[in-house]
Amino acid sequence: MGFEASGNQKHRIVGYDVAKALAMFLVVAIHYAYFSSMYADTVPNRAVAVFAHVGVPLFFLVNGALLFSKPLDIKKHYIKTGRVFLILECWKFISLLVMSTITGQSVFADGRRAVFLYFLGGSLPSFGTLGYFWFMDALIGIYLLFPVFKICFDAPSGKKALGILVGTVCGFSALVVLLNYFGWLGGYLFGVAPLQFDSIREFYLFVGECKSYMLIYFIGGGLFGYVYKQGYLKRFGTIPVVLVIMVSYILMCLTQVFEHATLGSTFSLSTGYWLPWTIALTFALFYVFSNIEVKSRGTAALFETLGSNTLGIYFTHLFLIMLVNRYLAPILGPQGFLVSTFFLLLIYGIALAISVTCRRIPLVRVLFKL
Repeated sequence: MGFEASGNQKHRIVGYDVAKALAMFLVVAIHYAYFSSMYADTVPNRAVAVFAHVGVPLFFLVNGALLFSKPLDIKKHYIKTGRVFLILECWKFISLLVMSTITGQSVFADGRRAVFLYFLGGSLPSFGTLGYFWFMDALIGIYLLFPVFKICFDAPSGKKALGILVGTVCGFSALVVLLNYFGWLGGYLFGVAPLQFDSIREFYLFVGECKSYMLIYFIGGGLFGYVYKQGYLKRFGTIPVVLVIMVSYILMCLTQVFEHATLGSTFSLSTGYWLPWTIALTFALFYVFSNIEVKSRGTAALFETLGSNTLGIYFTHLFLIMLVNRYLAPILGPQGFLVSTFFLLLIYGIALAISVTCRRIPLVRVLFKL
């Protein structure tokens, strides 16, 4: 992952490495905000948490752009998908043991049946932090369907068909989200029960919001990468893209302020991935990263290291967050922007060092590479 074929050679797309590195840092940031009591409820910290909502969508954009740009070998693809599944199951086992050790709870705190289902995508209420594996579960689900999307992508008019699919999924879901926000706003202003428009989803086949938003970003990444390589986006200047980024981020922050006032939420956006401004911000950032060119070999090597270790960082960062929360949070208490940023960088750096080191150890490195 992270390479694309170019004739008989393979070359690294540095901008994609930068995008993956930022995406994973933002995933660490949002988890630190959710699971660490050291992350104080301040305006700057909230602003960081709001921006962190583009981390997962950005990762799926890059993933889609990379996979759709490669030739499809169905047999190899499903073998690799099976390998990803086995690696994920190993990490679920490791994570359960580590979290049990850190928290002092039995691995069977929720019952043996719950543990069995946990390995099949279920959750463990006693270990709520392990819910972050939904990301990999859903990614495998997309990989299982990817050959269908890729065959369509390569067919005549296939890209147009996928564009219609992405537009429909995005349109229905974003419409419901926006209407619900207006319903909440009306209820808040007039002191009545908010009017919700979830009934519109009766016309919508992709009922599961979480999985269907991934289709937007994954397939959208493939289409965006193709359109960009064809030169269709070169007419966009720097100023319009910067304006999209600024306006979209401001709207995300205002949405969080509204949710804080009406729903009492602190760092989260209840439907943040579906918001039109979240989608616009993610694609605008990806456009910026696609234009990055690095001439320095040292800088390119640094970004390559960051980009190729996203899997290891993803699997290990939560251990570090929980250790900080258990042993340092009682001493230091909630911290503001500067200290929180320091610990974010520290956790990210240690997780990166663990991944880089483990990728060099025989047998162990299998768990850190796809």
